[in-house]
Amino acid sequence: PCRHTTYGVHRSQVHTPIADKLGVSRSLIAKYLIQAREEGVVEIRVIDPSESNERLSKIIKDRHGLQYVTVLPSSHKALTLTLQAVGYAAARFLAEHVEDGHKVGIAWGRSTQSFVDQLSTQNIDKTDVSVVPLMGESSNARIHTRMNHLVEQFAESIRATPYFLFYPMIVDSKALFSRIMEEEALRRIVKLWEGLDWVFMGIGVLPPTPGMNVYIPEALLPELEQKKVIGDICCRYFDAQGRIVKASFADRIVAVGADHLRRTKRVVGIAAGAGKEKALRGALKTGLLTDIFIDQELASRIVD
Repeated sequence: PCRHTTYGVHRSQVHTPIADKLGVSRSLIAKYLIQAREEGVVEIRVIDPSESNERLSKIIKDRHGLQYVTVLPSSHKALTLTLQAVGYAAARFLAEHVEDGHKVGIAWGRSTQSFVDQLSTQNIDKTDVSVVPLMGESSNARIHTRMNHLVEQFAESIRATPYFLFYPMIVDSKALFSRIMEEEALRRIVKLWEGLDWVFMGIGVLPPTPGMNVYIPEALLPELEQKKVIGDICCRYFDAQGRIVKASFADRIVAVGADHLRRTKRVVGIAAGAGKEKALRGALKTGLLTDIFIDQELASRIVD
């Protein structure tokens, strides 16, 4: 017989599959397991999940040179519950580290929305924090988050000063982009991008998984797939090696640039779910991230 170890499972979860396979009763298997334990053939231990998450955090932190990594338990019932847990941890992190006078940039998306939703649970009162949008609005009417609404919600939660960006994320032409870049409202936002202390954002996935909303016009997706783009950070696209890929419409994007992110003191990525694996791997290789909040399922895949 082989030595086996079971981790954090109920006895019936062990007995039933064995009994079914051998065609005997669970009680008989239970008796055999008791005898096997006494003889040292089988060992049953309960492992604290937090210890496993701390180990995963340390491996990812050391491997990618990050400043802070938090791994949260994954919910097997719904991704929404996992996002809430990850968002709550990121909100608590902000409460402990962001100080008056800091400029905080945020991007829209499910992960960021979950993070902002949890800020109201932290009882944060920052009187001199600026909240800055990092992207223009999406043209997709089905998108569940709006950039300016997210900024307003964030600012209200911590009593900060909001700034708004009243432009689409992708404008129709280079000429129009050049014109709006001369407008004082946008120039003020770009100046704020150049001196950010913090960025909190999600990790985009390409090609989009089934059921995922597409933030950019679908007509632009074939070009990104041809260039082997696997994800994006604030609409700045990257491949599996973490190289920033310049799309043909890059000079029409109203969003924070990769150079701005490199100059930001802390860039915090928030992600959950196995579907983010490839995109998070690539995002870590870009060198843009300094901190991440992810769930155990995603962390395990990254480590493996």
